[in-house]
Amino acid sequence: MDNLDILPEKNYSLWKTVKNIKNPIKQITPFKTNNGYSKDLNEQTEIAANYLEEIFSNSRNNQIIQSNSIHNRENSNRLEEYQMITSVGEVKNHIKQLKNKKAPGYDLINGQIIKELPDKAIRYLTILYNAIG
Repeated sequence: MDNLDILPEKNYSLWKTVKNIKNPIKQITPFKTNNGYSKDLNEQTEIAANYLEEIFSNSRNNQIIQSNSIHNRENSNRLEEYQMITSVGEVKNHIKQLKNKKAPGYDLINGQIIKELPDKAIRYLTILYNAIG
């Protein structure tokens, strides 16, 4: 409040101060690493890239696929009974039911963006949903 000027002609310092108080600047949260926390944006980018590379590396995927195939062989009868397959039509129907005016999530993807996805992306979403279940 000390930096407010006394009625200059076109200085909007009062309004700027009120705006900053009402809408504080959102800070990027630091990443937790083995050595502590990282606040540097370049270092955070590198940490995220390494993490995603580790998750999606071929060796890890092969281990997951092998363990899943063993699990599937053991429980194949139970899986066949309970496995529900999502169709492309179901995904399209759910996308059509999304509300456009809903606030986007942390990823800033709202209903309008999802509704404008091409058919190929909807097929990939369907494959993803079926892989999860």
